Amino acid sequence: MIRSLAALLFVLTPAVASAQTAGTYDTNGDGTLSVQIIHDDDGPFSELGSIYAMMLTNLLGHFEEVSTSVIATSDYAAGDLMAAEVTFYLGATYDQPLPDAFLADFWITDKPLIWMGYNLWQVSWKDWNDFWFEFGFQHLEIAGNTGEGVDTGFYRYVQYNGTELTKFASYDDTTGVYLNDPFVNILGLNEADPPNILSTIVHSTTGVEEPYIVQKGNLTAIGDMPFTYVHEQDRYLAFADVLHDLIGIDHAPDKNALFRLEDTHPAVAYTDIRLVTNELKRGGQRPWSIAIVPAYRDPLGYYNGGIPESFDLNDRPARRWRSQMRRAQRNGAELILHGYTHQYGEVPNPYNGVTADDFEFWWVPGDEPVAEDSYDWYAGRIAAAEALLATQNWDVFGWEIPHYRASVLDYVITPDFYDTTWHRVVYYPYSAESTGGSHDWIDVATDPGTITDYSSVSVTVPGDRWGGQFFPYVIHRDAYGNKVLPETMGNLEPAEFALGPQYVRLVDDLLANAEANLAVRDGTAGFFYHPYLMQFPDMDGAGGPLALRELIEGVEALGYTFVAPSSL
Repeated sequence: MIRSLAALLFVLTPAVASAQTAGTYDTNGDGTLSVQIIHDDDGPFSELGSIYAMMLTNLLGHFEEVSTSVIATSDYAAGDLMAAEVTFYLGATYDQPLPDAFLADFWITDKPLIWMGYNLWQVSWKDWNDFWFEFGFQHLEIAGNTGEGVDTGFYRYVQYNGTELTKFASYDDTTGVYLNDPFVNILGLNEADPPNILSTIVHSTTGVEEPYIVQKGNLTAIGDMPFTYVHEQDRYLAFADVLHDLIGIDHAPDKNALFRLEDTHPAVAYTDIRLVTNELKRGGQRPWSIAIVPAYRDPLGYYNGGIPESFDLNDRPARRWRSQMRRAQRNGAELILHGYTHQYGEVPNPYNGVTADDFEFWWVPGDEPVAEDSYDWYAGRIAAAEALLATQNWDVFGWEIPHYRASVLDYVITPDFYDTTWHRVVYYPYSAESTGGSHDWIDVATDPGTITDYSSVSVTVPGDRWGGQFFPYVIHRDAYGNKVLPETMGNLEPAEFALGPQYVRLVDDLLANAEANLAVRDGTAGFFYHPYLMQFPDMDGAGGPLALRELIEGVEALGYTFVAPSSL
């Protein structure tokens, strides 16, 4: 079976200090904190600046008090650094010239400025002594890879509040390609009056430790762009946590856990649902959820000897399945809609045309939206699914895109149907046009009233570059205008079902992801599980009731508490 495509997208050892908070601000007079993002927009990879701005906007969507604005570096005008209470500069393009007005305003503003990635040298080297004595550090150089092949080394291990987080690296023996983002700014410190060091980074082969996040006065410098090659144990988590301090909005150290039974359609073995329910209630009933697909389709007879097979949750083959679904709901499960058929038409997309194996809203062979993609088609699929659920008086609390992939249009119009989503998302810069006019993506991200008639929306995606992102905490409004629940751990994926060795994930791997997420003060441990794994108890670390039990109890042992997704 094809499974789980959703798991895819100077030598110093200084003490690490606590972050200096930015304070509480309200420039708008309405209880909001104004935050602006200035992003690079030059060169052959100019789209990356906008993508990183979207990813930062998404994280800022965790803070309901924040009002975000975005401008490109080349559009900077005098006074912009003073236009918001907090500014993030995203140095995405190496040596993109910073406007003279920006360089002048850098020395005028006293508002918090967070500098991420490249180009700090354009300020610090221009006024070397002033910068050195004002901020207690200086940009020295950019470090990259050392060595070759499997022996390649780079500044990889980020130390943050007692947790070691790891930048991504992957070596392909066949091609000899070492895939990573090695670049980090190396800083020299003024030992007479150094900055606060919020995080350090350690070289993978030499063990040399350097400052990674430093802060003094109104300036915070982050040694690289934490949105590259994001993974579940990445230094991205350090940034997601310190973000609270950088904007001056703290959150209680809640440690919630979320469990989702994935791809639960009427052909799923009822015994698997029963066994999963038993594990969730073992030792006391826990809240959990089921991703329901109400209609099963195998139009090519892939699993039925070449004979097409199709039935819905009301049909006779689903009788025992319905019974176990009711029992699960009596024992703490709530439902989230995971598509209508979780496949597309009567063709492979891309594998076999079968529910839960194929995509429903994305045409994989062409890497593009399906031909019918529109508001009406999307709405029709959702309405058909909801009509089936209504026959059983079953309600859902939200929406999960099948295999986590749909068009930008589909994501943007989702708030017309559900106010909560739970999936990982692919983000493209876009503009949206509706009866209310034309809007940039930041308008949609920050103002719920931007789109008044979702049925009239058209979307323009100017480029083909995108960014994949997961969230360690609830995002109340992302760049598509959706509330997104955290899915931080992935799923169990034994070698027998994985699409490749790089996708294998066992209990220990998921628990390591949950442990890394403890670096985030209000981080949530969210994961999903496929019911068919109950049929393979001999698959160590992934199959049968024991693996699920070890995973659930392991998450709780780390200090997390399972909660109902609808409660977040």
